[in-house]
Amino acid sequence: MPPPRPTFRRRKLARRLRRMREAAGMTIEDAAVALDKHRNSLYRLEAGETKVDVHLARSMMDVYDQYDPDLLDQVRDALKPRLWMKFGMRAMGYVDLETEAKEINELALIYIPGLLQTQPYMKAIFASGALKRVEQGTEIQVRLIRQRRLTDDAEPLHLVALIDESAEHRCARWARWCLHAAGFPGPRRPDHVVRGVRHRVHPHRGTQWGVAG
Repeated sequence: MPPPRPTFRRRKLARRLRRMREAAGMTIEDAAVALDKHRNSLYRLEAGETKVDVHLARSMMDVYDQYDPDLLDQVRDALKPRLWMKFGMRAMGYVDLETEAKEINELALIYIPGLLQTQPYMKAIFASGALKRVEQGTEIQVRLIRQRRLTDDAEPLHLVALIDESAEHRCARWARWCLHAAGFPGPRRPDHVVRGVRHRVHPHRGTQWGVAG
């Protein structure tokens, strides 16, 4: 199994460290010698593959002659375990980005967006896939926690969801376990936007010719 992709915060930190080195006019070889690191080790640090601690960050600021107290806070944030890690989940690329986002624009063609799904609807979706029962329970827990941001005042998430009519029809076939475009359970923030897209079929000239011929 390939190693999980570095988290968004680690990749963001890694890009910042690389820019600091480049602004100092140092090659990765020169910086590795000054930091008493192997070239490959520094390369992995700048790729986000290896964690950076506060002590190394302070050494980089000294070597690159760039002092920024915000850098240390960013290092500490990058070291914090992400939401899904607490549940033993390895790689959650989309959820990782969503956790850092302030606004989500989603087009749903087949399924109701995950942030608007009810728990029975989640169970029906996961049961139809290849996930084991234990994995299904973990996925549902994480998704329910993600939904809290829709009504969280401290760290809110602005959602704009465009839901295709076919997703609502599929929902109805599953015992109406999902919510509809205007049926989000619980309190909603005034800045949430949820719209349904209805299909309209219009006759086309080519269709008439095909039928007549």
